[in-house]
Amino acid sequence: AAISWLYYADRLFQLPLGFIAAAIGVVLLPEVARALREGEPVRAEAAINRALEFGLAFILPATAGLAILAGPIVDIIYRHGAFTAADSRATAQVLVTLALGLPGFVLVKVFLPPWLARESVRVPIGAALAGILANIAVTAMTLPALAHGAAPLGVAVSAWVNAGILGLSLAWTGGLSLDPAARRALPRICLATLLTSGLTLALSGVAGPLLAPEVTFVPRVTALLAVCGGVVLAHVGLVHALGIADLGALTGWLRRRSR
Repeated sequence: AAISWLYYADRLFQLPLGFIAAAIGVVLLPEVARALREGEPVRAEAAINRALEFGLAFILPATAGLAILAGPIVDIIYRHGAFTAADSRATAQVLVTLALGLPGFVLVKVFLPPWLARESVRVPIGAALAGILANIAVTAMTLPALAHGAAPLGVAVSAWVNAGILGLSLAWTGGLSLDPAARRALPRICLATLLTSGLTLALSGVAGPLLAPEVTFVPRVTALLAVCGGVVLAHVGLVHALGIADLGALTGWLRRRSR
């Protein structure tokens, strides 16, 4: 029932979050700390801007992909044995709601390390507490209407509240400003995400007959992998074509800083 739906949706939600947010969190804190310790705030801001570009370039299309393909993803992976079609639909609904919080969680991973590098925890603790209160309030208010959908909505809102407080406070204290490269890249990242989302909708519509629940397992998996693979390749191509970022340079930066 609801506990299982929340658990299984969270497993899928954690996949892009683990790859992207964890990478940013591990790499950004030591880089910002080194820059501040060496008296180079401009270098610290550049690291934050690059992490922001990297995170949003990947998490925004991942969010759109999870929201659009939640139904077939959940149904193909989980609907076996005692996991019924009704369970699959409910889990997909939870996954769509959780996906709305993915960018918020990544922004928290970008905005938190500068505070920790400054050895300042008052704002992060306040932001976390505000997020918890928002989670409780949203869940309580929407529980009668949304039932099992209330908890994931509270989680998503909590992430955005936390990220908003951290980011606005960081900008207010002079620890964050978008450099010219970021101001140029972020609108293009949004454009690439819109185009990728449109392609995802189109490909899922074309592959719809093969993704239907009555189709056998192997053709469904093949169709889903083909849709996902095509979308990923298209998004990487758009990132390069729009001049958003050099993905090789970004991943190289991550590797160097993680050593």
